[in-house]
Amino acid sequence: YNENKRYTILRNKFSVDAQQSKSPLSFEFKQTPCTKSIPSSNIINSKSGVEVIPNSHSGLLLLRFDMKKAGDASIKIINFLGKEVASLKRNNLSEGIQTIYFDLSDIPSGFYIGKLITNTGQNSTFKITWSK
Repeated sequence: YNENKRYTILRNKFSVDAQQSKSPLSFEFKQTPCTKSIPSSNIINSKSGVEVIPNSHSGLLLLRFDMKKAGDASIKIINFLGKEVASLKRNNLSEGIQTIYFDLSDIPSGFYIGKLITNTGQNSTFKITWSK
């Protein structure tokens, strides 16, 4: 905020009148609704097959992946020294997109490698950047 300027906000317009300026500065914002929907199969990273969304505020890591066949899955988190720091196993997962929340609140900030291993032969490796 600057006392030498007058700010005006009207619906989708924002303008600034500066006393030193000969012409006011004006912006107009237009909202365009999103009409495209992204198929859930396109969300998954094609390289690893796993979408990784860290949320350090809640201490949870969201993992999303596509199970090609119904079965069991295990996830391992490994530090760069090769030590397994966390693991999680889910049994009887159905075929299709799976979303798993993984509690990493006890793990210190850093870079990690994740491994997704299923009993149907689907294996993926992905990287995790974790910060608290």
